[in-house]
Amino acid sequence: MADSEAYRWGQVYAGLHALRLLAGESGKLDGMRFDTARKPRDEFAVQRPKVFGHLAAAKRRKDPYATAAAEVFQSVITLWPADEWPPTVHGEAQQKDFLLGYGTQKAEYDAAHGKLLT
Repeated sequence: MADSEAYRWGQVYAGLHALRLLAGESGKLDGMRFDTARKPRDEFAVQRPKVFGHLAAAKRRKDPYATAAAEVFQSVITLWPADEWPPTVHGEAQQKDFLLGYGTQKAEYDAAHGKLLT
């Protein structure tokens, strides 16, 4: 369901992945999306403190990376669910919603910033 909290957490995770790429780091988060869909709190606990470091790294890379990172960061803030943390575990339906949200949002970032996210 496109308006579920799990869907929104998937969108946020896509933003964290995009920020990491704009900072010049690996695409490792994309490969971890299935584990994160099952146990989102574990990965968000690791990734959340790194967000400002990714922004700073993208800024050091200068434009267009800095501008793209600022846009992605703003979308992450907008998408972040009211509950500060995702649940510890998602059921099967929530995992599907998470992955759908991730895929949909990742496609939007790829369309807007594709060449920068490789």
